[in-house]
Amino acid sequence: MNEAKLNELKEALRATLAEQTRVLDHLIHVLSQTETIDPELKEITNTIVLMLQSVGVSVHSILRLTETIDMAIKDCFGICRTVSEMCINIAYIAASDIEVARRARAHALQKKFRDLSRYSDAADVNISVKSNVTPDASEIPGLREAIDMFTDKKGREIRDWATDSLDERIRKVAAVSRRASTSLAGSKFSIYRHSSELLHGTYFGVVYFWTSPTGAEISRQQFSEHWVQNHFVTIFTAVFFGVVGAVECCADRFELDQFDESIQKAITKTRVLLDPEFADG
Repeated sequence: MNEAKLNELKEALRATLAEQTRVLDHLIHVLSQTETIDPELKEITNTIVLMLQSVGVSVHSILRLTETIDMAIKDCFGICRTVSEMCINIAYIAASDIEVARRARAHALQKKFRDLSRYSDAADVNISVKSNVTPDASEIPGLREAIDMFTDKKGREIRDWATDSLDERIRKVAAVSRRASTSLAGSKFSIYRHSSELLHGTYFGVVYFWTSPTGAEISRQQFSEHWVQNHFVTIFTAVFFGVVGAVECCADRFELDQFDESIQKAITKTRVLLDPEFADG
């Protein structure tokens, strides 16, 4: 693919991601404005609205880092992993009963409190951070219960907010929306393996950017093609289907039919971008 075609594809993919941020904004607006007689559903939507906003922020960061074909895209993999996992969590909370949303909120409450006093003795180096003002847990409604929820029998902090694994969360989404679970599974598959290597700082994470999928070194001329067709397509796929999955699940759970047409149009457009032969078929 020549340079002009590569840039055309890059900009088309970036424009599609930008459209996804507008879909997120619309969903946030609808969920925030919807009045429901069920207070538990409102508690769920109030929880996921903040998370949807965070997804939008991360997608905008990816758009900034992909304006030009350069190595800034490396940091998109970590951001993209955040988008993918948060979309899974949004859909999981939306698809579950109220206790999952309450567990997410309790986790946040007790973790913010624990952050006021932290200690580490890694590698025989003692490090501690403590706030000048630490309120008593009993002074904050729900905090004592939240701390108990995330403390094991030996008094250690339980760090995972959810009792289900990431794959189990995706499976539970299927009970509400099979389409959403399929999209989320695709998002996770696209990014999880390589983002793990980059986030953990492995040697593979470095050479991944400078070699072809077969391990051969690539020239500067080949880098643009590698950047677009390998790295950016991977990032795009994870972000796009993560957002689609979150929106699909919310639309199905909260009966928001107005999103169905825009989702299907976006999916069809993406198929054509990534596989032009799909349009001919």
